[in-house]
Amino acid sequence: MPTIGLVIDSAMLKIEQENDGLKGILPKDYAKESLNKIMLGQLIDLISGIAMGKTNNGSKDILGRVYEYFISQFAGSEGKRGGEFYTPRSIVQVLVEMLEPYEGRIYDPCCGSGGMFVQSEKFVKEHGGRINSISIYGQESNNTTWRLAKMNLAIRGIDADIKFNNDGSFHKDEHKTLKADFILANPQFNTSDWGGDRLNFVLTPGRYVGSMAKEEDNEPFAEKMTRLVATLKDQTNEANRLNSAIVANLKELGFEL
Repeated sequence: MPTIGLVIDSAMLKIEQENDGLKGILPKDYAKESLNKIMLGQLIDLISGIAMGKTNNGSKDILGRVYEYFISQFAGSEGKRGGEFYTPRSIVQVLVEMLEPYEGRIYDPCCGSGGMFVQSEKFVKEHGGRINSISIYGQESNNTTWRLAKMNLAIRGIDADIKFNNDGSFHKDEHKTLKADFILANPQFNTSDWGGDRLNFVLTPGRYVGSMAKEEDNEPFAEKMTRLVATLKDQTNEANRLNSAIVANLKELGFEL
């Protein structure tokens, strides 16, 4: 289909028109001559079929995991620069399990592609909480990465207030009045960034965690860590299995990663 690029660009515009939070976010350059139209069509067919037969929530989860997989693969190919927009899923899971953000305002001052927010929502669901009990706020200094985050959350239907500016949160705070309950971040910074007046706005999680009343955790530390490590191991094995399956499926379609 020679006009597939135009069709996709038109679809992107339509999505933006019906979703205020995505205006100006989605890519609209699929009609350019340099893109192989046959491969583009095959990729669309592949993605269109991955959630067939699933419920709405199941479809969102599968699409979200595929999106995360491609982000992680791109981050891996970028080497050190990949850490600017993607924190490995296993690290994100550990941070969320440690902070236990059941409810309240969650803030990531260097949110990258939004992985911390995705895992926070999963944590709430897995522990029987209500998604509307958490509010998500973030900031990102890289425009492309900010757009990745907006799309990442939109695919999963997660509402969030994600701000962008080139200076970054250490130098230009876009959420000055926000009183966060949890600071969930894996920041890339130099120690000098914490100097001067910024000491009045420390972003370390310990300043905020525990501000809301919740039941005391009587589980011994050693037992809890053993349980969490075992869970992390199982989840990592499952992630590796899914990644292998995706790679194999793409290979069958002629796409090598």
